[in-house]
Amino acid sequence: MLRSFYYKIKPVIIINKIDLLSAEELEEVKKNLEFLNKLDIKYFLISQKENIGIEELKVFLKDKITAFGGPSGVGKSSIINLLQNEKKLETGETSKRLRRGKHTTKDTNLLELIGGGYIIDTPGFSSVELPDIKDAQDTINKVIDLAPDDITLHALALKKGSELKLIRDNIVLPDDETVQAMAKIMTTAIDEYGLIPYYIYRQGYMSGQLENVGYSKKGQEGIYNIQIMGERQTILGVGGAATSKITYPGKRLQTSFNAKDLYTYLNSIDKYIERRAMLLKEAYGD
Repeated sequence: MLRSFYYKIKPVIIINKIDLLSAEELEEVKKNLEFLNKLDIKYFLISQKENIGIEELKVFLKDKITAFGGPSGVGKSSIINLLQNEKKLETGETSKRLRRGKHTTKDTNLLELIGGGYIIDTPGFSSVELPDIKDAQDTINKVIDLAPDDITLHALALKKGSELKLIRDNIVLPDDETVQAMAKIMTTAIDEYGLIPYYIYRQGYMSGQLENVGYSKKGQEGIYNIQIMGERQTILGVGGAATSKITYPGKRLQTSFNAKDLYTYLNSIDKYIERRAMLLKEAYGD
């Protein structure tokens, strides 16, 4: 699934050979797949041998282009033959030594479905290389272990004057697809933890074309966060490069910027303090 998210492909999960499961084992499988509903991922429990779930799968695949992928010998070719109502692909017997199906598909085939649509049959695999995004799962797990009332999920924004921007050519940052896959992992974990989104904002030059989103438990929303997103909250900036934002009656906003250069700021510190005090007095009086 992570590989599908990485390449922006809508995944569909097919569990074959459910005829080998007891009723209790089948219920356990269903329970373990409940998280897919939260991700809006469709799944099918089928048996190619007993022809269970095949008709429902046919209806779903109609007029779509679908690539079948999975480990060697799980019955992909047999399923496709049933979907076609005829045997078009070679299938193998189960290996008695390994107790699993043998690898039979050796190349990629584009097959037209009788009811409309296409299937791409691909060779089986034994492993999948995933994007290097495992740190995202580890990070969000550790954050959730702290039992926070709220979490704000930030994407990297490369500011024009930042040191990171200046050395950008000498470092490797995740591309947009990887960042989006990382965000998917984190938002899924936050949703499962039970937080709901309540504010959002964007910055320039954000990785993955994403937004910064704040999540919280119901009733634990940060009013301050909501206010500053609507520019209805006075903010006092202290120190070099800080910005003060003063809200006036009628929702008018005035800003006061402190110098970024430390030498300039220290030499004119009284001027910046006076400017901020004047704006506060003008907005709120003595």
